[in-house]
Amino acid sequence: MQHEALLIGLSQLGAVFAGFIAIALAFSQREEKMDAGDSLRTRSILQSSFCVIFGPLMPLVLHAMEFDEALIWPASGAAGLVLVAVLISGNIHFQIKMTAAERRAAGLSVTLVPWLIAAIGISILAWVTFGDAGAGPYILAVAVALIIASWNFIELALKRWL
Repeated sequence: MQHEALLIGLSQLGAVFAGFIAIALAFSQREEKMDAGDSLRTRSILQSSFCVIFGPLMPLVLHAMEFDEALIWPASGAAGLVLVAVLISGNIHFQIKMTAAERRAAGLSVTLVPWLIAAIGISILAWVTFGDAGAGPYILAVAVALIIASWNFIELALKRWL
């Protein structure tokens, strides 16, 4: 497959982020309970890391199953849309349960910015699924999920450890 090394590399980056946040969670449990904003950041990092781990693997699996080359990227985009819908529904529920004071304390950097970035990724996945986009935009959508994980990880690190 043409982009195999890049896809595997992206998947590994997702695993690294998931590992970092698992370590951060282990240490934070010792110190104190996380506030709602940090919990939302952590959820977002884990969920976007999950997308970055499994998103790049989908076209590789379809290719290994000898799927028609023309259908690999649209099928991967559709699977990505389903995965994102499931994961986002949990974050929406969590954010609705947050009080107004918790949302203000968390700030727009956690309650709005990741959603705007996610909207870009979802739009790209829709283009891949329903248009004739191909590999490049699909890989870009995975990179957008990596940006969300990075954004939230940096936010969490700056808030908690610096």
